[in-house]
Amino acid sequence: MKQPPPPPEPSKKKQRNKWKIWKEKRQEYDDFMSKPYTYRPFSPDAYHQELFGPAHLDPYTSDDTKAVEHRPLKRDTSTNPSAPSTSLTIKRPRPADSFPYLTPYLLILILLKLVSFFFFFFFLLPFM
Repeated sequence: MKQPPPPPEPSKKKQRNKWKIWKEKRQEYDDFMSKPYTYRPFSPDAYHQELFGPAHLDPYTSDDTKAVEHRPLKRDTSTNPSAPSTSLTIKRPRPADSFPYLTPYLLILILLKLVSFFFFFFFLLPFM
């Protein structure tokens, strides 16, 4: 896939600098795209050797023992999981200063309580 030719060089100095940067980036892109793709198989050992060097494969301890030092985990994930997907209860689903979520059922219950209170206060209490 060929790219369209670059636009002509602008006359203003500020635009000319942007045009030069654009032209350099386009040249880098064209150079990269002109090289054929070569597949390199992924091998973890070679990958880690390239990253960390060959020393990471030889376990070495400070007291020259043959066993590798073991450092236990700071958290015991089997008894206290830290992943949010494993916890079943959400402690606070909304901010502390927000109002509780009112469903239509709760609104009807509140309305019935208010009606019964006013009924008692205005109709039954004066006759007692």
